[in-house]
Amino acid sequence: MPRTKRITLGGYVYHVLNRANGRLRIFRKDSDFLAFEQILAEGIERYSMRLCGYCIMSNHWHLLLWPIGDGDLSEFMRWITLTHNQRFHISHATVGMGHLYQGRFKSFPIQHDAHYLTVMRYIEAKPLQAETVKRAGDWPWSSLAVRNGLEAPFELSQGPLKLPSSWDKLVNQIAPPDQLEELKNSINRGAPFGAPDWRTKTAVAMNLESTLRPRGRPKKCTGHEWRLLKRHIASSTVLLLFLIADSVWGRAPTCGVLIGPVLMEPDVRQFHTTLPGRSLAIALTVASPGQTRKLLSHGQHEQS
Repeated sequence: MPRTKRITLGGYVYHVLNRANGRLRIFRKDSDFLAFEQILAEGIERYSMRLCGYCIMSNHWHLLLWPIGDGDLSEFMRWITLTHNQRFHISHATVGMGHLYQGRFKSFPIQHDAHYLTVMRYIEAKPLQAETVKRAGDWPWSSLAVRNGLEAPFELSQGPLKLPSSWDKLVNQIAPPDQLEELKNSINRGAPFGAPDWRTKTAVAMNLESTLRPRGRPKKCTGHEWRLLKRHIASSTVLLLFLIADSVWGRAPTCGVLIGPVLMEPDVRQFHTTLPGRSLAIALTVASPGQTRKLLSHGQHEQS
């Protein structure tokens, strides 16, 4: 199956990360860190990329990037990872030893509000979380150290949002668990990180709708749910979406997906179901109670 084409629009801030192949340590000496920072500096100049924050760990790195034009992020990251891979193997005499990174980079867009600060804080607190240092600012290979006066071969962007005056203190505090849980979901799935409305709108614009959907197959109706559904259908006119597959009826313990009631008691919840079969055809119909009972009688496979 071909990979989905990545859509990276300009004007958004993105969290970008990648890990070494096999999680091996690729940054061992200061020269390894310095070499990667030099590559970042060259890439920033070449692609006019804005770097808002970063942290380089022993086997992975995090970047907070703010591209100007559409597609700039992908071009920048392609050059960064390819150049680092080539220079690393040459300097370590490991040419022909395989890939440096475990795969293509991961990224997700971030809303320009408190969510941006949450991601920046997460990135700059990584050395503290890994117990590499006692204070986050003591790790020299991060944007926090650069803002505190350490020299780097590039200039950091101020970003779309000004950092609070107590930023150092905030980074060294433990972040709320609910913030981290939502953020880690975006890291793992590439889902937009922001308010619900913004998240949905951005997912549509960047073809990321799948990152917002629950993983796995939808839950099948239980016998109790089936009886509850039939009881309310008997007294209500409902809107049903019927999924019809090859030889489905008689095999499936489900009735389809209940999209929404027209006249139904408020305590009835939605039923999300699955049906076996390879070629699915979708039909939308409004059925009267009598017609619905007749349709359901063909698909009944009640569980006790």
